[in-house]
Amino acid sequence: MQDIIFYTARTSGYALVLIPPIDMSHKSLFRISVSEIDDEPFLIGLHEVTNHRYERFIRSDCGEDLSPERTRAAFLKGISTSSKAGQTNEYNLYFWEAEDVDDRTVFAPSKNTRNHPVVYVSLYAAEAFCA
Repeated sequence: MQDIIFYTARTSGYALVLIPPIDMSHKSLFRISVSEIDDEPFLIGLHEVTNHRYERFIRSDCGEDLSPERTRAAFLKGISTSSKAGQTNEYNLYFWEAEDVDDRTVFAPSKNTRNHPVVYVSLYAAEAFCA
């Protein structure tokens, strides 16, 4: 049995676990075609990423270009305020609600969904979070 190896994402402090390659010597144990199995190691989050945790990330220097204020402006208004806008779409954090704060619109998860898993995040945004 291999030791469990933990990693911490540099940008978000998120805990990740290394999943080692599958031992292909036990092919008969698989119920799917062995050709469908990727035998490369990969990292997976130890816990689901909540709206609250993701909001902290996009309010930081590392994630600010992925904020819905910047990415949605690029799509809906044609204003390029984010170098990352091309790596997401107008549905970025779709269920977050708009709030007026200091004469500007800020998107945030509703109070009752702060501890729910974050949804409508692009692959690029997820990779930035886990970097």
